[in-house]
Order: sequence, then C-alpha cells, then structure tokens
Amino acid sequence: MQKTNNIVSYYFINIIIWIVAYFLLSLLQFENNTLSISQILNYSIWSGVFIGFFWGSIFKINIFIRNKLPNYFTRVTFIVITITTSAFMLAFFLYFLNQFIDLKKIPDSLNQLHQFYRSRVFIVLLTHAFIVALLYQFVYEMDKKLGQGVLLNFLLGKYINPREELRAFLFIDLKSSSFYAEKLGHFKYSKLAQDCFNHLSGAVIKNKAQIYQFVGDEVVLTWKVNKHFNPNYCIQCFLDFTNKLNSKKEYYYENYKLLPVFKAGIHIGKVMVTQVGQPKSEIAYHGDAINIASRIQGLCNKYKAKLLLTSDFIKLLNPENQHLKNISSLGRVSLKGKESPVNLHQLNIKI
Repeated sequence: MQKTNNIVSYYFINIIIWIVAYFLLSLLQFENNTLSISQILNYSIWSGVFIGFFWGSIFKINIFIRNKLPNYFTRVTFIVITITTSAFMLAFFLYFLNQFIDLKKIPDSLNQLHQFYRSRVFIVLLTHAFIVALLYQFVYEMDKKLGQGVLLNFLLGKYINPREELRAFLFIDLKSSSFYAEKLGHFKYSKLAQDCFNHLSGAVIKNKAQIYQFVGDEVVLTWKVNKHFNPNYCIQCFLDFTNKLNSKKEYYYENYKLLPVFKAGIHIGKVMVTQVGQPKSEIAYHGDAINIASRIQGLCNKYKAKLLLTSDFIKLLNPENQHLKNISSLGRVSLKGKESPVNLHQLNIKI
C-alpha cells in the first residue's frame, strides 16, 4: 500500500510540475494569441497529464539504469542523452497535442516533418522541455541529497535564524564495525555500509523519518514532534530496518560472509535548528537532546541491547502501544558529559 501511494504521489507531482510549466509557456502564445485563459489552462492540463506521466516514467528508468552504469563518465553521458532524447520526444508530442500551435495534425510527408524539426516552434518547445527536465532532475537530486523537505526550507530561509523545535532522534550504528572493516577491507566495507543504508530507505519512507546525516557507518534520523507525529514511528523504523536486513540474509552472506547487526538509541527533547556554513550550508541541530540520543546508543554494547530508549520518549507512547510490554527499565544511568542521570529503558524483542 505504501509503495502504491509513493508511486501515485510521484506521478501526481510530475503532472503538476508539467502543467505549470506548459501553462507558463502557453501564456507566451508565440504562434497564436487568440486563446482565452480557460483554453490555455485546458490545453496545459492535457499536456501536463500526458507529459508528466511520460517524463516521470522515463526519469524512473533513467535513474534505475544510471545506477547500474560502471563509472562517472558513462553515467553523465547517459543522463545527457536521456534528457536530450526525451526533450525531443516531448516537444514532438506536445506539438500535436496543443492547439495553440498552427499545425494541428501529424505531417503527411517526411519533408513536412523535417520542416517542423527545423522550425522556430520546435526549437522553443525542445529548449523548454530540456530546461524543465534538467531543472527537475537537479531539484530531485538536491532534495534526495539534503533530505525530504530540507531543500524547501533552505530556499525559504526558514532556519537562517535559529529556531527551537521539539524533536525525536534515532541514532543507528553498525555493531562491531571495526571488526567488519578489518575483515572485509576498506573497499568492501564501504560497499557493505552502502548496501545497508540503501536497505534502510524503505523504513525511512514508511515511518516518515527525516535523515539528518550519515557519519561513517552511523545514520541519524529525526522527526519533528507535532500533532502529526507518532512516536511509534521511531521504534518501528529501527525494527523495519532490522527485518529488512534479515530478509536479505542470503545476499549479505553471499557477498560479505556476514549479516550486519545494528544498534540504536532513541531520545526526544528540545533542540535549536539553524542553517550553518557559507561555502557549504546545511541544517544543524544543537542541544542536549541530540547528545543524549548519541550517548545512549553508545551504551548498547554495555547493556547487550539492540535498542535503548529514554523515559522522556517512552512517555509519549500510547498506553496501548504493542511495544510497551517488551520494554524494561535499566534504572537511572549516568552519561558522559551529563551531570544528571537519565532514566534508560531497553526494548526486549528478538530482531
């Protein structure tokens, strides 16, 4: 169900982007200035629906094939060829779809088609489709790099001035990482970490987490605590990730001769959120909450636990939450750099 919703959402966003793009283009009406706004909107909607689905499919295929290519040069070449070819096809299809172009039927001769390809109209449509497709790919990659929703916050300058937010943090770290690195070597170890975090993506999307940062073999996830926040997301995200790794057991044993095991810590608290850096900017979280989440994750080995939680987080769980019966108290525990002990709990579940 979640996968279906993601696909629908993806195509819906594509269609909206192309409707807006062609509505703005058609307002120029470079060949015909007799259309009303309602007519332009109608033609733009049809264009957006068709091209949004068409380009959305090409883009998905492009990303899939690109990730399979062996080196940087072949990937760049493939991307340029794909965008250029798809822009050419989009311009051709749009030419016959929109009535604000004089020619309203498919050319009945190769010569007529050749003239269309050499016309100013086609050059404008081709350039427009290429630029929109290129911008879409750029924004997609930037949003993927920064994390969902972060790019918009950057553009709007939301965190130029520090803001206080209540957030939940989940620190996930690879257990026995030094042993794995020594056993596999740095190249294969890096590939192991890449595979693990690729398999994390489904749990992140399903549980509406925001990836704050990757640090070596550790990843930090966060949720903004508001009326839409469900604290169970934090626990379930880690469980879903671990279950995903277990389902890929054969793959990991075949490629690495081991099954990676992760440990995690969850805490909730107020932090300051701000945009930092000039040559390279990013959104940063400062405060006790993020430090505590990191510290308790570091205690997993001591308590032989895979998931540790603070009482501040547990208080947010619904009394009927299925995981409460599997949570046991470890008492008040002192953390490095903290004067006051923290009430710590362990999730006792086989994962």
